[in-house]
Amino acid sequence: MQPSYEHVRRSEHESLQVKAYRQDAFPFEWHVHPEWELTYIVDGSGQRYVGDSVEEAHAGELVLLSGNLPHTWHAEPKQAASCAAVVVYFPEKAIPDQPEMRRVHRLMHRAECGLVFAEAVVQRVRGDVMQLADLGTTDRWITFLHIMDQLARSRSARQLSAEPYARSVRPTDQQAIDRVCRWVIDHIDHEIRQADAAALIHRSPSAFARFFKRMMGQTFIDYVVQVRVGRACRMLMETDLAITEVCYRAGFTNLSYFNRAFRRWRKTTPGAYRRAFVSATDQ
Repeated sequence: MQPSYEHVRRSEHESLQVKAYRQDAFPFEWHVHPEWELTYIVDGSGQRYVGDSVEEAHAGELVLLSGNLPHTWHAEPKQAASCAAVVVYFPEKAIPDQPEMRRVHRLMHRAECGLVFAEAVVQRVRGDVMQLADLGTTDRWITFLHIMDQLARSRSARQLSAEPYARSVRPTDQQAIDRVCRWVIDHIDHEIRQADAAALIHRSPSAFARFFKRMMGQTFIDYVVQVRVGRACRMLMETDLAITEVCYRAGFTNLSYFNRAFRRWRKTTPGAYRRAFVSATDQ
């Protein structure tokens, strides 16, 4: 199975993208992206797939992956009450080429096949990893470098894949899919037509459909709906807007379709999603 290409949405003004996930499962999504990735599993258990490595995964593990190394975590809803992770994405060039960073660069060379760290070092950096998403940009960057330095000092990290397994993605294809994904995000509250996306990268609609499915592992329409559902989730968490208003601001034109799409991708209703978030923040 060829890994799909994942477009990591990262601000042009920040080197790091930090995401905190909590959901009822880790779906099997075999994928690659050019960004490096540091993943800490907060809750949940299942399997971890990295290159040619397949192992049991568990809460408390910390894994560093190089760019373009295929990977996924997989946990069914029945395997755990919930699954949660903190994921840090960063480009390789984010680590300064300075003498002080030599130890970290050696760590990254070792991580070309993926590394999982011993419990002792994980305990030293766990608190810093958990707070990354809540820090301002400067404090986040300083804390991230401290984490990487602590990991680089550890000699007990274990290699995962037997050999580098990077998928070759042509730079022109990567640039094209990034351009399309950015265009979708920038126009998500407007009408989005596949023909317009195809014209953006000078492909016919049929060629574009095949290209997008090959690169992203899903259809263009499904990708747009997922982005819109994600935008709706953010508004449900961060605003008091009525669900109908959230529906339209996220780019949906029909409330019943919005509800169906939300249930498909989030396994719950918009109202239940908001109530669960409010309940969690009140604890």
